[in-house]
Formats: sequence, structure tokens, C-alpha cells
Amino acid sequence: MNSFKAITFVLFFIANVFIFILSSCIDGQDKDDYEVLAEKPCPPSLNIDSLKIVLRKQIREEQNRFVFNSSYPDEGGNKSNYIFAEKTYIYSEPDSNSTILTELPFCSEVQRIEGIKNLESQGEWWTTVMHPDDVNKLGYVRYQDFADFMYIQYDKGYGFLVGQSDTLIDQYNQRTVELRRFSINNHKILERYKTSYRESGFRFFKVYNTTLNAGKQRDNYNELFVYETYRLSCPGGGMKEFILDDGNKLIKVAAVKSEGEGGYYNQEVAYIPLKFHNGKVLLVADADVQNIFSSAKAELNVFPYVSEYNIPVEDMVVIQYESNGYDDPNLDFDIDESENAKVTTICTLYKWDGNKLIKVKELQ
Repeated sequence: MNSFKAITFVLFFIANVFIFILSSCIDGQDKDDYEVLAEKPCPPSLNIDSLKIVLRKQIREEQNRFVFNSSYPDEGGNKSNYIFAEKTYIYSEPDSNSTILTELPFCSEVQRIEGIKNLESQGEWWTTVMHPDDVNKLGYVRYQDFADFMYIQYDKGYGFLVGQSDTLIDQYNQRTVELRRFSINNHKILERYKTSYRESGFRFFKVYNTTLNAGKQRDNYNELFVYETYRLSCPGGGMKEFILDDGNKLIKVAAVKSEGEGGYYNQEVAYIPLKFHNGKVLLVADADVQNIFSSAKAELNVFPYVSEYNIPVEDMVVIQYESNGYDDPNLDFDIDESENAKVTTICTLYKWDGNKLIKVKELQ
């Protein structure tokens, strides 16, 4: 019994020592934050969040000519921690005329802290970051120089970064969105793909099971990027672009647009062949498997395969156009008759030849 009590006491003592050490790394609100970090350094895995709190506090205390916005782009926002610009810098202040602290090449990683807007330099957005060589040191990187999305193909030795290029497309500093394939080993850019255009916002997602360009072995499948951009002002609308990665190059398959106002609209949907685990190939609306089920119609968002034109389902793409008169030049948006407007639907069947779509038949 005595030995059991002794063992219990030892375990209790060790546990309390561990808790004390761990808490000393994380706590310390009553002391100066920098003193705590200097006296009791912790592994990066333990103190990264505490450091962010400390640095954010320092930012807010020292700067009074900037605007902070917790939703654009705070704690990562819709940006990754990877640099998309081919070369950028960490500055001492959110101003490109300030002192350069260090250079950041393409695909380098840096810890982001908080978005910050400089009111003295045309309202340009910056991101507060940790210095890569000194986590207690702050710096600033232009917000647009970060990648928005990152995809890694470890088995193939390359990855993709998606971000805004340096090409301006309008007076509002909107930039074209670019997809870059890079080598994992040396971060060299292997390929660039510029999307068609950009509206107010955009997103990227990847589909891994398209049968386009799968070759004769239909058990194979390729990967498809879907680029979606949307307009936040009237008239509402957007565009989706489908980009095929066949392992060698990025190829544009199709692009569809939608627009509407006051109950009137026109809409295009691309039905892309995707292969599922049961071996079945379905033509899925906009290749969006996450929304393949329509709760409004209680049916799948798929196009029924048309076999009489001798197009293998693996190579078929259907573009569906639907409108209730939005394109009518005589349309009066002040008179809401959209509920009674005639809906026109046109479905166009295409065959994918490995590089482009070939029109086969138009169905009405």
C-alpha cells in the first residue's frame, strides 16, 4: 500500500511540474509580453498563437494612422501563408517607401497576423507578418502578394498557387487571376494560366475525377480546376471557367456566364463528365459534386446522357443556356412581369477532342 501511495505521489508531482512549465509558456498577461517570451522561450508549436496575440497588441498600440478590419483579411482571411508574387518584400511599415527588412521569393511561407489598411497611401491593403528570421519582429507585406489558394501534388512533384497577377484590368485595381504550376523541389514556376476575367470576388476549387483526356483506359481520370468569379453589384452575375490539368498542361475546357436583374436573368450551366467510385460517369452541373443534389427539385443536378450522337459519355460536355428575356433590348426592368415571362432553354452538345470542344448538336 505504501509503495502504491509513493507511486501516486510521484506521478502527481510530475503532472504538476508539466502543467506549471506549459502554463509558464502560454500565460504571462500580468507581465510584459516580451519579457515573458524572452525568459521562457517555447517551441513554435506552443507559442505561435500567443505570439500573434502579443504582436497584434503591439500593432494596435503603436499605429494610429491605419484601419484594421477583422473580416478583411484577418487571421488568414481568404489568403494563404504563401507568397504568390514572383518577388516581394517585408517592409518596416505598411508603405512601399519604408525600409525593406527582407526579400520574399515566390512560394515562400510567412506567418500572417492581421490585415491593415494604410490611409496615407491611397488606402492600400497590407498584411502584418512575423519576420521569418525573428518571430518577435513585425513586418508588412502587400496583401495582393499572397496566394489565395494552394494545391500540392506530392506524388507528381509539383503544386499550384492561385493568386492575383500584376496585370491591372480596370481603374479599381482589379487584377487578373493566375494559376501557376511550380516545382516542389526548387519552387520554379513551370506553367502559367491566366483566367478570362475577374469580377468583385472569386474562388477556386478542384475536382479530381473528370474523364476528359483520360485516354483509352477509362479507369483513368484527370483533374479539373473550377474558377468562379462573381459580381457583388447590380446587375448580379458571374462566370465559371473550367481548366483541365492533364498532367502535362493546363487547358481551358469551357466558360459559362450568368447575369440577372429585377427577376430577369440568363444563365449558362456546363455539365462536365465525372467518374464516381461505383464506376458510373455522370454529367454533373458545373462539376460541383458538393451541390450535386437539388433540394428545391429533389433531384440530381445532372444532365441525362444522350447516346444517339455516338459521343462517349466520358468525352461529352453539355452547355445549357436558359433565359426569361433578360437579353431583350426592349425589356423594361421597371415593370415586373418576370414571373410570366417565357423561359427559353437551349442545350448544346459538345465532344471533347483532347484540346477543345467540338459542337455536335443544338437541342431546344
